[in-house]
Amino acid sequence: MNSGPKIVIIDDHTEELSPLNDLVKELGASFSEVVFPADVDEGLLKDADLVVVDFTLSDWIDNVDVDQVALRPRNGVALASVLRQHCAKLRDFPPTGFALITGQPGELGAVPSERRPHVISRLNNFEWFFEKGASDPSVASRNAGQIISLASAIKSLPNSVGEELGTVESLLAHLGIQTDNELSERFSDSVQRCRPPIHHLAQASHGLIVLRWLLHRILPYTTFLVGDLGMAARLRVEPNWLSSELNSDSSLRSELGSYQYDGPLSDFDGRRFWREGIEQHLWNVTDGMSSNSEAIHEYLDKHCDSVKKLDLKRPVITLDHKLQIEDAFSESDDVLPILLDDWPSYAEPAYIRKAELDSNQEMNMFLDDAN
Repeated sequence: MNSGPKIVIIDDHTEELSPLNDLVKELGASFSEVVFPADVDEGLLKDADLVVVDFTLSDWIDNVDVDQVALRPRNGVALASVLRQHCAKLRDFPPTGFALITGQPGELGAVPSERRPHVISRLNNFEWFFEKGASDPSVASRNAGQIISLASAIKSLPNSVGEELGTVESLLAHLGIQTDNELSERFSDSVQRCRPPIHHLAQASHGLIVLRWLLHRILPYTTFLVGDLGMAARLRVEPNWLSSELNSDSSLRSELGSYQYDGPLSDFDGRRFWREGIEQHLWNVTDGMSSNSEAIHEYLDKHCDSVKKLDLKRPVITLDHKLQIEDAFSESDDVLPILLDDWPSYAEPAYIRKAELDSNQEMNMFLDDAN
């Protein structure tokens, strides 16, 4: 019997999202179906781990034979809000998550250029937000993988949230760190600094708020977890070289593998590592010289051939004028910190290149007054 998650996809053009649905089934969903909005019933909602709603439902909405404005949802955001309340009534546990998918992302952000899915999700009360990629198979493949990852994480939430998620220690266990881990205390401190919603909010949402915290406030930033790009900056190496090493059966992968995050949503948006584990490892292998680039490079030279080192004293990850992460690092002297409304205070700061500011004056609104 397939123990995979159950997914419902809602669209008024069911054929449009059928290819995505087929991919979701191939990736392990025990049930997945694209349904017309009018065909959604309590039977479908009762067992769903994740409901994905299309934003544009105009063909269905225009034909709803109801004159009362209050009974005519304007779009998929409104429909999802109604269905979420039905799901809450139908069952207490496990909860049902909701995601939005659209080909018109410009209508959902605070500004037309907004493309950060975690921000759009928070603004519109969704677990996640997907952009359609009808002509790009890689986008559909990524969407399908993330749908399965999110639905599986929801399905795996513990029944007794208070007992199994109600303390930092129990949350750590859910994230894959046991109390006998020699670094568990450091991991616990780093997670606690990120203010996990594990008390009354977790209980009220049956744990769904914890997944939102991971999706919206942890994975998109460098916090107690760090991705490949952040790791490359820390090790002072080229990102593509590091990813290649970590994707291969290399000595470096063996060295760092025990610090890789394997908890809920670990396959959602690329590889992550426990930051405190990496820091302790670098301290150990450099004899306490982990802040020295030469010492780190000497360590890498022992385990890798042709290490592609960065010629930067302090490589910094930067955002462009669309608030997207740039591929290339910048030197710390060439950047300025910016203050974004949604940026968590416990995350590594956001930076922008001075040259990007010069050509996009509107970004000056995000500068700290001290700059």
